[in-house]
Amino acid sequence: GINAADDAAATQLREVGRELDVPVYQPDLYPGGATTTAMENIAATAPLSNYVEKRIAQQGAAQAAMQRKLAATGVTPADAHQVLQDAAQTSLTARKALAGQSYDEVSRLASTASVDTASLQQTIGTALQRAESAALPDSALVGKLTQMRDWLSTPRTFDELRELRSDIGGLLRDAKQGTGALVGDRSTRFLGQAKDAVERDLRAFATADTAPAGLNNAWKQADTFYREQVVPFKNPENRTVINALTNQVEGDAKLNALLRQRGSATGRLGQLESMLDDVQHGTQGRAAAQTLFLDEAIAKATNAEGAFSPTKFATYLDAHQGVVNTFFDPAEMGRIQQFMGRIGPNIGNAVANPPTGRQLLASSQIVAPAALGASIAGPVGALVGGGAGALAGPLASSLLTSNVGGGLYRGVGRAMGGVREAAPVAIGQAIARPGSAAMQGEA
Repeated sequence: GINAADDAAATQLREVGRELDVPVYQPDLYPGGATTTAMENIAATAPLSNYVEKRIAQQGAAQAAMQRKLAATGVTPADAHQVLQDAAQTSLTARKALAGQSYDEVSRLASTASVDTASLQQTIGTALQRAESAALPDSALVGKLTQMRDWLSTPRTFDELRELRSDIGGLLRDAKQGTGALVGDRSTRFLGQAKDAVERDLRAFATADTAPAGLNNAWKQADTFYREQVVPFKNPENRTVINALTNQVEGDAKLNALLRQRGSATGRLGQLESMLDDVQHGTQGRAAAQTLFLDEAIAKATNAEGAFSPTKFATYLDAHQGVVNTFFDPAEMGRIQQFMGRIGPNIGNAVANPPTGRQLLASSQIVAPAALGASIAGPVGALVGGGAGALAGPLASSLLTSNVGGGLYRGVGRAMGGVREAAPVAIGQAIARPGSAAMQGEA
């Protein structure tokens, strides 16, 4: 029967239909049941009903609605990859610049005071001793460690040690990638130890009780920002995101793969979103991600002849919840998914099963109420059984698609205490007149 829950779902469906400018019909609003199925079969196969044409128009309207949503992002599919890459690059540059400014403030507060580098000197000394005593000493590594030891023989400021940390970081990155003079596990290990020692000495200086006023808080803020906003995008496990946004040759393909990720997981998608968050208004990074996703979703839901399947579109959204939840309003997209999933099967049934010559002949010669009258009691069945079978299609179509027919159907469903599968005389009387108000409009 038709109950409050049915009405609430139907109300939401109508609202989404109005928002999208897509018509909705009785079987969309209150699906299921032998009556509705029987009426749809007759409406879809009988002459003069135009039911299939209405469903085809509904299908086109749904496709147009999603095309409008795609256009509303403001970024074309042709430009989306470049916009997304530019947005992320801007974000990375901005993050690094902000981190630099934070540490500049720390350096200003630290002034020219010398930093105690005892921990760093001990680490460099131990590494140098081991490098020199190796069975096959690496001359490049020994030379670089010696250079650091000698440089540390003079008192150094906070700012100078920051520069040393950056230099060691560059050497370490090159060693890991095998692109610098220092290569191999030994170089990577010793350079990593040296970098950690620099950070320990800097932290000890900044957080000491004797540190200049404000230095401790400034260091913590700078350290937190760098750790949370820069480091995550330098880690090896995040290279998929970084490569997708910095590699012009492979970037597009990697971005496509990222934005077509199936399932509800948002790990790397969240990393990408985070990179776009602080620049999305200026570079439309989020809009570009929406464009790439919607363009693919529409393409997957459109066949070679250009026919759009709302069902396939809804299925695509459901299969890519991680992307939807990351870059869209989940509630809005959920309503669209439900709407497309509701109208899709009904469109598919009508469009995929057009009337054949035999069906047309049969529908125009209905003489037994069993075909329609058993499902729709009263005058409609009487009309059919009485030889007015040519009206069966238009009458069934009107009941399914008109405002008045739909209203009567819903009213009867409630009035009969949950008996949705019957329609009394009033329905037939209201829709039996071709050209009447009941024959027009949307359910």
